[in-house]
Amino acid sequence: MIAERLTPKKLFVLVSFIVWTLVALLDFARIRIMVMESSIIFQDDRRVVDFAVSAFIKFYIWFVLSIFIYDIFQKLSNKKLLVRIFLLFLVGVFSISIHYIIGNLTWNLYLSGPVDLMDKLGRAMRRFFSNMPMSSLIYAAILLIMIALDINRKYKEQFMNSLALESELSKAQLNNLKMQLRPHFIFNALNTISMLVRKKNNQQAVEMISGMSDLLRTTLGREDTQLVKLSYELELLKKYLAIEELRFKERLEINFDIDPDTLEAWVPNLILQPIVENAFKHGFSENFGASSISIKSSIFQNELHLTIINSGPELAPDWNLKNSQGIGIRNTVSRIEKLYGERARFSISNFERGGVIAELVIPLNSKTE
Repeated sequence: MIAERLTPKKLFVLVSFIVWTLVALLDFARIRIMVMESSIIFQDDRRVVDFAVSAFIKFYIWFVLSIFIYDIFQKLSNKKLLVRIFLLFLVGVFSISIHYIIGNLTWNLYLSGPVDLMDKLGRAMRRFFSNMPMSSLIYAAILLIMIALDINRKYKEQFMNSLALESELSKAQLNNLKMQLRPHFIFNALNTISMLVRKKNNQQAVEMISGMSDLLRTTLGREDTQLVKLSYELELLKKYLAIEELRFKERLEINFDIDPDTLEAWVPNLILQPIVENAFKHGFSENFGASSISIKSSIFQNELHLTIINSGPELAPDWNLKNSQGIGIRNTVSRIEKLYGERARFSISNFERGGVIAELVIPLNSKTE
């Protein structure tokens, strides 16, 4: 459809032109009916043309002004409500005044040319306030149409954003399952179980089998919602890390520093595991010595801070988050942007004490569903 290919402003201009043209035609028809009912007979068609010109001058000026009002309305969208109302009131007074002045100048120019144009305008200005009620209603109608279009636009954006988020949540769930079922993870886990059995560490082997089963069952039974409590998110993460701890024993140290006040905070579903997996893959796997991963949560200035620190090698000097090739990280960034926009921050950088730190900052308890 043509409407879908137009920008919101171009669509507004097109619709406004059609509406004002129809209003002008209706106004002309109204005047003609009034004249006919009063039994006034014109000797020629001159007066009929004057009626048409008058109607189109009046409403086409409003058409031009409505484009100006549209631009101002959009620019004021981020202002506080009271400030916005006051400024729109001033815009209304300005628009009504300009409409009356330009309308009278154009009409008198059409009737008798530039002769005594300003004198005629001065006499017409005495009737300015009598014109105010009708012009105010027209201006209010323009604002109501813009508000309706703005609400419709935001609804469509929210709907499309919701669809995108659902798609990305499904991708996150699929990637999370792939991450756990990938041959490398399964092979290493089974290899560890095999070694434990050969060493007759049957208790640890059972624990690892149970842990893998529990991890997969928890992932498959995960709630299909965009936001979950941090405590729920940590539950899955701890199951994943418990398996890695069994595999690497003394070589891997995992530290949780979770502020109890953050456990009830809302976080994006399946947001932590891709970040921790990335830290584990690029930190621990490249470092054959002892390594550590620290997960911390805290609250600062009504924001939830989540940090994951690994003690592995630092990032390359030319590395940046935008060029990251990791699917999990790209999906994480995209979901955060769609859920919170500029209210959230996510970064990965070298940690001042060595290693790499990933930090996610989101508004506290912002359940946006």
